[in-house]
Amino acid sequence: DSFGDVFCGSNKKTGEKVAIKRLKKEILYKYGNYLINAFWKEIDSMKKCDCENSVRLIRNFETKHNYNIIMELCDTDLLCHLNNRPQPFSVDEVRDTFIQLNNVFKIMHKNNIIHRDLKLGNILIKYTDEKKQKFIPKLSDYGFSKDLNSQNVTQTHLGTPATMAPEVMMNTLYDDKCDLWSIGVMMYQLHFKQIPYQGFTEEEILKKIQFNYPRSQPNDPIFKDLLSKLLVMDPSKRITWNQYFNHPFFKGNENSTNR
Repeated sequence: DSFGDVFCGSNKKTGEKVAIKRLKKEILYKYGNYLINAFWKEIDSMKKCDCENSVRLIRNFETKHNYNIIMELCDTDLLCHLNNRPQPFSVDEVRDTFIQLNNVFKIMHKNNIIHRDLKLGNILIKYTDEKKQKFIPKLSDYGFSKDLNSQNVTQTHLGTPATMAPEVMMNTLYDDKCDLWSIGVMMYQLHFKQIPYQGFTEEEILKKIQFNYPRSQPNDPIFKDLLSKLLVMDPSKRITWNQYFNHPFFKGNENSTNR
C-alpha cells in the first residue's frame, strides 16, 4: 500500500521463511501521530491475540527510515482462496472455518479489542494438505484495532465499506458488535461468493441494508438463523458475542473439514 510494503524474507540461521511488513516513517509522519499509534496498536494487538488462528508476530524493530514487523509467512488469504475455487464454501466449510477463527475472536472479546477491518482479505491461511483444500485460517492486519478497556464505545469512521457495520458508516457511537456484522458478511460471502449488500458508495450500501435483507438465503435453517441475527442493522438488536459463540450453528458438525 501507500504507507509501505510486505515482502518475503528468511531467517539466516534457521532458514524459516517469514513475511516482513515495512512501513515508511517519512510517509507515516506526514499523517501525524494517528498512523504511528496505529502501528504500535497493531503490535500490541498481535501480542495479545497470540494463538494458532492469529498471524504470529516474530519480532518488530525500527531502522532509520522504516518500522518493520516480522511475521509468520502464510500461503494466501481467504478471499483469493475463495476466488480460486470453482464452488463456494459449503455450510460445513463455513462452520469449520469460523470454529477455528472463534479461537482468536474469543481472545479479542475477552481483552475488549475490536478489529474494525474484518474481511476475507485480512484472513490469511496456511494450507495443511498438498491439494490446497484444507487450511488453518489466521486473522491479520490489526492496524485498525482498538482496545475498548478505557471506554466501551468509539466513533472513528474506518474500515472497508463492503464489510463495515452500518453504525460505523453512519458515524454513530459503536462498540465491539461492529465486528459481529463483519463476521456475518464474511460468512455470507464464503457461502454465496458475493457480499450481501453491494454498492459503489457507502450511501448506496446503507440504503440496501435499510430496505433489503439479502435475497439469497442459506438452505440450512440454523445457518440462516445465525446470519439473520448477525446482519441486523440496529446493533442493540444484533446478537451478542456470547450468543454468537454459543449459537447452535457451531454445534452442527463436531468433525473438522478444513484441517
